[in-house]
Amino acid sequence: MQRVLLVLSARPPHRRERAGAGIEDRMEMLAMATAGDPLLEASDLELHRQGPSYTYDTLAALRAADPHSELYLVMGMDAFADIASWHRSAEILEMANMIVTSRPGYPDDEGALDRVAALGDACYDPSIGCYVHSSGNVLVIHDVATPDISASDIRRSAAAGPGGLDGLVTAEVARFIETKSLYQPRPN
Repeated sequence: MQRVLLVLSARPPHRRERAGAGIEDRMEMLAMATAGDPLLEASDLELHRQGPSYTYDTLAALRAADPHSELYLVMGMDAFADIASWHRSAEILEMANMIVTSRPGYPDDEGALDRVAALGDACYDPSIGCYVHSSGNVLVIHDVATPDISASDIRRSAAAGPGGLDGLVTAEVARFIETKSLYQPRPN
């Protein structure tokens, strides 16, 4: 891979608005977290679109910007567990290869076939150990060691006060969250 584009989901359709960090603050934290790594690039692509942030629309925009690039959508098993409910989910694997990584608490085999079925015309090819879509794109389920931490855990730790983010985010991001009092409980 030449680069890994980390796209901020500006307006996730499956999440309700909540107290915490606005779009601009979230984008700034993403930029801080990726700074200094030449492979990682923070993308504000979804900030410039109106309406919900749909993966299909993001992939279409990336494809239109560079029709000859090979796209890989990387997500955790936790996100993949809900893919059948995504906007135009059957067309996502048609547009990009998918890498689904293991996540603590999410088994990688139970229900996988049902989720792959939601992606349209794909079947398992045992000779290469992954699902192949009729477009030629592949879906790989990749077992990796990931920390047992979620974004919700990070928000809860931030709400606990100074020092709660140690080891969970970069020092720069932790200072930013603490300085701006992000994820703090709202007064009643």
